[in-house]
Amino acid sequence: METIWDNLVRLGYKRPSLVIEYSNEKRADNIPSSCFFNIQRTLSKKQYVPALIEPSLTPERFLKWYKQYQPDVIISLWEMVYPWLVNVGIKVPEDVGLVLLSVREQDGIFSGIWENPSLIGARAVEFLIELIHRRESGIPSIPSYLMVEGTWLDGTTV
Repeated sequence: METIWDNLVRLGYKRPSLVIEYSNEKRADNIPSSCFFNIQRTLSKKQYVPALIEPSLTPERFLKWYKQYQPDVIISLWEMVYPWLVNVGIKVPEDVGLVLLSVREQDGIFSGIWENPSLIGARAVEFLIELIHRRESGIPSIPSYLMVEGTWLDGTTV
């Protein structure tokens, strides 16, 4: 989220908000909203736009929220909000920017974070080989995490 925020500041955005379904937020251990709220607390009241975290996002609910709060950039996990905006005549990025927490394709369309899936796969295989070499098996009593930094993609949506 810091990489996203640094790029949004660089690009001049001032009223960001987060749009995400609760199940995706939960699957990510609430990291997206935690990071967003940490950044948001540094903003002025004029810049504050409440996040939209819903059990199931619908175009109707999303567009009602958008019309009420008018963020200048939306941070979302995936591109599902893009057609909702475009279908009602809202231009991206002219009217509102859109940044994805997880860009699925490196096709230059969407701005956001490329999670480096090939590198994640390579690191996972290396980790598995290390476990085999140490003769470890079974479910560990204390979980560990393998983190790979995402890369900013400029795209065309901011």
